[in-house]
Amino acid sequence: MCVRYRYDSARKKRIKTIELVVAESDWQPGFAADEIVAVQVAFADSATRARVKHAGGAWNPDRKVWHLRYDRVVSLGLRRRIVAPSHPELDATASKKKHPDADTAAASIQ
Repeated sequence: MCVRYRYDSARKKRIKTIELVVAESDWQPGFAADEIVAVQVAFADSATRARVKHAGGAWNPDRKVWHLRYDRVVSLGLRRRIVAPSHPELDATASKKKHPDADTAAASIQ
């Protein structure tokens, strides 16, 4: 249970409310619109690479991914290509794992 106070300055009233938890489940937070995410684009896919670069993407040669703002990734229709952030202490396959917020459908786009 959670107790909260709301204030109505027009009526000069303080209202005490309660919140009851009725269910709980696992949840992964999404990305903020201005958050930089890593996106995989095949080398042979020059049209998509050009679109990402034009949208402000920056190439990361170490991870072989493009870094781009999440809102621009969505507008380009590339959410399925988002990859998990790498961690220096993890193995080299970490960059190939999909981020929990990435779409689960196939990686091809229109």
